[in-house]
Amino acid sequence: MKFPTIHLMCADQVLPETDIIKFFGLQLDSHLMWKTHINSLLNTLSTVHCNMRILSYTLNSDTLRIIHYSHFHTLIKYGIIFWGTSTT
Repeated sequence: MKFPTIHLMCADQVLPETDIIKFFGLQLDSHLMWKTHINSLLNTLSTVHCNMRILSYTLNSDTLRIIHYSHFHTLIKYGIIFWGTSTT
């Protein structure tokens, strides 16, 4: 489906059209889908997971729980009210 072209102006200049916009850390594409955001989030969570796995050999479970809630949990929870219903 082809959407009509909209020309937005700011300070007498036409703003360029983009496929993806990032707003407050949430990425949304031109079709109002969350696939880009979720893929980016998966990459970030994978890095956090690897780091936690390495730290699990040296830190106790209480410290790992703090790290989990400060990094992993906050990334998942941020904006889930918007993208949480995505079929992706």
